[in-house]
Amino acid sequence: MIVEAAHDYAIFTTDAVDRIIDWLPGAEAVFGWTAEEAKGRSANMLFTPEDRARGEDVKEIETARREGAAPNVRWHVHKDGSRVFIEGSVTSVRGPDGQVHGFLKIGQDVTERRRNEERIRESETRLRAVIEGIPQLVWQAALDGSWIWSSPQWSEFTGLPTERSVGFGWQDAVHPDDRPLALKAWSEAHEAGAFKTEYRIRHGHTDNYRWFAIRAAPVRDTAGEILSWLGTSTDIDTLRRMQQRQEVMVTELQHRTRNLIAVVQSIAGQTMSTSRTMEQFQSQFNDRLAALARVQGLLSRSAQEPITIATLVRVALDALGAIDRTRVTISGPNVPLRNSSVQTLALALHELATNAREYGALAILTGRLDVIWQVRMLPSGRQLELVWIEHGRSPEQPDTQGEQTGGYGRRLIERALPYALSATTTFELRDTGVRCTISLPLDTTEAEQAP
Repeated sequence: MIVEAAHDYAIFTTDAVDRIIDWLPGAEAVFGWTAEEAKGRSANMLFTPEDRARGEDVKEIETARREGAAPNVRWHVHKDGSRVFIEGSVTSVRGPDGQVHGFLKIGQDVTERRRNEERIRESETRLRAVIEGIPQLVWQAALDGSWIWSSPQWSEFTGLPTERSVGFGWQDAVHPDDRPLALKAWSEAHEAGAFKTEYRIRHGHTDNYRWFAIRAAPVRDTAGEILSWLGTSTDIDTLRRMQQRQEVMVTELQHRTRNLIAVVQSIAGQTMSTSRTMEQFQSQFNDRLAALARVQGLLSRSAQEPITIATLVRVALDALGAIDRTRVTISGPNVPLRNSSVQTLALALHELATNAREYGALAILTGRLDVIWQVRMLPSGRQLELVWIEHGRSPEQPDTQGEQTGGYGRRLIERALPYALSATTTFELRDTGVRCTISLPLDTTEAEQAP
């Protein structure tokens, strides 16, 4: 009666060659065949085709015959073609002579539990694949911040295996100055319900530290209590450096904008003070603004293409239009300039070129212009020495050196360059033409490097 009432267990017996003799109600409930359908058939009808192909049915009986019992934990076939997972055993039944007369088979249907376990394993496999596939360093921590587990990405980046990272071993990879910050964040995490901070983590292969954004979310039970924390560490070092460069660029942009406005105001004031008519003011002012615009164009590309003295000289002369290159000589090494010196120097060269075209050597057919520079090594550092020599001058150029050179242009050369660039300058108007020298330092000083 007990056996017949056990419908959760498939219980049946077979003879010595494994043909079904007794097929109890539990077996019918589990496998679907009635006793009339099952009796007399080989018990291997319950094995899956793949297990029969591997001979598992024969191995099971031979093990029970030889050792007295054999485990029976595998998928079986239901009458309707579905699969049933059985956890049970096969026991040999011996007679008084000690010979095996048959077998007793008892097994519990655990199909639902087995499928749940497989779903959990599949879910864990998918989760592990996701965790190990993302670029973040993933880890799991207890409530106090001690680690329970770390991902392969963590070990690959830091060089610390999981066994060295668990507990508080993960701190070995954190910058010493940032460890108090990390522990403080953990002390506040439970009350805040979230963990969020940033600190530096050492790269195991290079020993360099990089900034990471550390985030963790609580894993809660059904009652809402925090069981553990699942966290990620995301490399933000490049982003932080970009943000720092952006802050510097914004500050530099604001500084340059203020300077540029001041330069435009100065150009307007100086041009107005030396102009007799609005037409003359408009012409000179527009020329100087165009020169300033050309300089800003060069500065906008200076990060990719450093500005050289040769570039400034050619831009100043090209702005005058078509010039007979047989009358103009440009000679000197390709020396890059500091961005801070470009604007003032370019305006000075523009004034020299404009004066040469209107009053100097380029205003007459027989005139020639030589622009020559060299670099000298002085105890104070490298020095650029530029010489602007005009051979010939227009008869219309007054001995007072004209409004152009005696006004804004000359003040740029003799006052602005020494003040803004620590340059040494000379300007001479000779019978043979203009001679101007500009000598300025190429290396930045400590004061110029300071913010």
